[in-house]
Amino acid sequence: FFWWGEGGGGGRVGFRMEKCGVTLDCGHECCGYAGETTHVSCLVDGCPSRSKFQSGKDDCAICLDTLDEEPCIELSCGHIWHLECLKNQLKMAQPNPSRRLMFTGCSCAQCGKFCEHEALNEVLRNVTDLRGKVDAMILEQAKVDELDKSSTVSTVGGAYYGKLLDYGRHVYAFYLCSVCEEPYFGGTVACADAEERDLPATDRMCTKCNARGASICGEASHRGFYVWKCRYCCSTATYVCYGSTHFCKACHDRNSNRERREKLQAIPCPGRGSCSLVMDTGKNSHANGPEPENEQLLYCGWCESDPIASSSMSRYERGSPNMIFNSDGSHELRGWKSLSGVAWQIENSDLPICNTRTNFVSSFQWCIMAQGVNLRKFVVHPSDICVEVSAKYMARTDCPSVFELVACILDSEGRILNSFSSGVLSAPADYWDGVRHVFGPTDGAHFALVVARGRDQRFWAGNFGSKVTCLSARVLFDESVTDQRDIIYPEAFEDLSEDNDLLLRKAVRRAVREMQSRAMRPQPTRSTSRADAIPLQGIVTDISDCRFM
Repeated sequence: FFWWGEGGGGGRVGFRMEKCGVTLDCGHECCGYAGETTHVSCLVDGCPSRSKFQSGKDDCAICLDTLDEEPCIELSCGHIWHLECLKNQLKMAQPNPSRRLMFTGCSCAQCGKFCEHEALNEVLRNVTDLRGKVDAMILEQAKVDELDKSSTVSTVGGAYYGKLLDYGRHVYAFYLCSVCEEPYFGGTVACADAEERDLPATDRMCTKCNARGASICGEASHRGFYVWKCRYCCSTATYVCYGSTHFCKACHDRNSNRERREKLQAIPCPGRGSCSLVMDTGKNSHANGPEPENEQLLYCGWCESDPIASSSMSRYERGSPNMIFNSDGSHELRGWKSLSGVAWQIENSDLPICNTRTNFVSSFQWCIMAQGVNLRKFVVHPSDICVEVSAKYMARTDCPSVFELVACILDSEGRILNSFSSGVLSAPADYWDGVRHVFGPTDGAHFALVVARGRDQRFWAGNFGSKVTCLSARVLFDESVTDQRDIIYPEAFEDLSEDNDLLLRKAVRRAVREMQSRAMRPQPTRSTSRADAIPLQGIVTDISDCRFM
């Protein structure tokens, strides 16, 4: 029932929960809440079973009323709180993009341990998910930095001996992206503590959501290999601090050694012709200084180290039309072969892109669809060309989801000659991200196979999973090509239709069986051949039951 009153420390107005009322083994009444599965320790003074920390006459540190006045919960650490007081506090302690992710507001104020109790699962669901993601990122960053070799972790008697995760939590700073609301690595705690401050949402964006990367590389999986310019000078950055400020070593050292109230001075750019870094077209110098707009992404380290990928960004600015039929679902599901028990569906796009009005949408189980392309129908010499495969994908704001793009180059029998997988990608909320790969010339190439795989991560009934559109496979030309007819048959791209060629269907079926077979075998820790089949989980058991839609 609702109640109105004034508590001893300021009062509460709202819904009063019923107490548990169960008689404990000690003979005293339980001060927990009605319906609990684990009872609170006895709060009666003098009782041998009394809580080791508190009694019923102790104050709830939030409302200052005594504990025995309202239903309580006992956290895993043993400390006891009023359930409603703690819930209200946790609701106000949700992560904020303007501040570092610390999770202290969701910890027990008595001991600092994370609040854990079944009655708090709902209010802490988002925080618990974020904390799990941050912990995974901590371990990943720790590998890069070889944090496990630190004497603090590896030496007996060290402050964090054998506790790599705890040490990572102590030294690494993470922030919440204001766009996708996902956590991202933002430097060290030492830097964050030196100048902790609120920042506008525009300066709290992960690399994935930062629009500066759009023109550099279309591969979502490369985002961790981006190379940035120092914000304060014209050197390559080697540090990131405060969530999104990039420093070179010299400027990082200057920033660390300056007085707290002193502003870090920018070093002016020497200007075009003297500056060694990439400069935007039309500009004669870089703008250096503390403003967020002075951040500049220079290049993708992955692409620069991969001749095929690198050349695709600089040389291949031209390409053929799309060889995929029904790339956006405008023809329902025609042309696509369903490989899963639950099929992709079609919906009108809430955010049209590339002149499309529809997109495919997945469900709570893996939705997998494939389309084969007969390269010899479109290309003069299939073994001599570069093939680009790409797709645009996104998620809803209310239901996280994942997406994977898989592609293969096949020979005339359907054997896999070359393969690519984007890996399982977290789909961004309500904006289209892109994934792209370029296959170099492949001897014996005859067919191409494109596979799209997606699902939601909350297992909601219906179609609330990842969305995909603009699925594409095209031939790329470099600047030396003067006549496209030397490479492709232009008439083959006119009025694309569903390809029911028997040889193509057999080749697709064989390739899918190979991927399915590999998914059912124990996987090596690292692939040694580019022609290895991509293990594709979630394919229906009997491939012969799959149908061309």
